[in-house]
Amino acid sequence: MEKYIINKYLLISLLLFSLGCSQNNAGLQMQAYTDNLVQMKGGKIVIEKGYLASNFEKPPYFDEPPYIHIYLYNPDGRVVESSYFVSGGKYYMRTIHEYDMNGKEIENVSYDPKGVLLIRWVPKYDSNGNRVELSIYDSKGELREWTTTTFNSSGNEIVKSSYYKADEVVVRIATSYDSNGKKIKDISRSSGSDITTVTTYKYNSSGYEIEKSTDHYESVSENKTSNTNSSNRDDFEYSVDRSENNILYYENTIHKYDDENQIIEDVRYLYQFESGQWKEYPRMKTTYEYVYYEEG
Repeated sequence: MEKYIINKYLLISLLLFSLGCSQNNAGLQMQAYTDNLVQMKGGKIVIEKGYLASNFEKPPYFDEPPYIHIYLYNPDGRVVESSYFVSGGKYYMRTIHEYDMNGKEIENVSYDPKGVLLIRWVPKYDSNGNRVELSIYDSKGELREWTTTTFNSSGNEIVKSSYYKADEVVVRIATSYDSNGKKIKDISRSSGSDITTVTTYKYNSSGYEIEKSTDHYESVSENKTSNTNSSNRDDFEYSVDRSENNILYYENTIHKYDDENQIIEDVRYLYQFESGQWKEYPRMKTTYEYVYYEEG
């Protein structure tokens, strides 16, 4: 993992070197965020780099240059601003996050490189502080899509429904948890209540997610599963053998952490059933670097 500790005496060129883009917009934005850290005397910067696989061999080769997403966090651990750059460090989007006195996010707004509004996200919370609704507005201020979320008594998200313009559910996701409150399964349905994806999660001994696996189906109805009676149930055991033809493909994402349990790498693979076996295709790698402020 690349980890940098900065103070007011450290040359910014060291950080720009970590980006590999000292002469472009990503490098300039990194310098601005570094100045913010010094002014706040705390917080952190997270540099996320995404690489697409250009071959399907082992080991995979991932293309350069990557897309770059830079996040600025305040000393309270909340992201206050982020900037997104496409390959080559071309500036694409900037997002500002605002919070209330209790630390709840009340709005985040994204702008293009010229400062023109692109999209605005507005959450709503219940009396327990759970985010029960998220409205998304376009550049004209028109409601484009929204989500509603239901929580259980432990404050865990159990059902999320997404809508687009009309009052019709486009995607509905039901989530289940283990006895320790860890998310173990997401079941996603289309507007017709057919299952489209099933995602399962695995964790290490420290409780950190190390693998995420998503099976993609072509509108599989519940009558093809083994333990269900109603299309409205969210607690059934969805058991379909991957070797059967019900599944279109599945994806696995493997997470790696450093000794401080900070994520340092994600690698995503796609698997397709070909000639009687599942064939692996590397899809994407994401790396994470961290910059901290330290008095000195």
